[in-house]
Amino acid sequence: MRARFEKMWKDREAKGAQTKTRQTCITDAKLKGDAFVEDEPNCTKTVFKSSSKELNVRVQCASEEGTRISTYHIQAQSSDQVKGAVRIENSGGGRTLDIANDFTAKWAGTACGDVK
Repeated sequence: MRARFEKMWKDREAKGAQTKTRQTCITDAKLKGDAFVEDEPNCTKTVFKSSSKELNVRVQCASEEGTRISTYHIQAQSSDQVKGAVRIENSGGGRTLDIANDFTAKWAGTACGDVK
């Protein structure tokens, strides 16, 4: 199974950076919690900064397979746009896989409709 994942990641890496668009509904309740970083079992979350304009969080998880350290840096650019960076380091079995994801998000409307 690990070999299959490694091949998948190598194939993606060979394609280079790609842009994907998706819609997500973020409600008031999600914003009052952690809309961007969910709690996970066997993980420790450390919030370094949380304000109306910026969120910096580190999540460290441990399992039998190894460890995962994720860092999130999210900044409000304006009242309707945010940008962020997510960095993930997976270690286990003597190997490390690093993942980098940069994103931008914007307010799309007052109602979510069918978007979950």
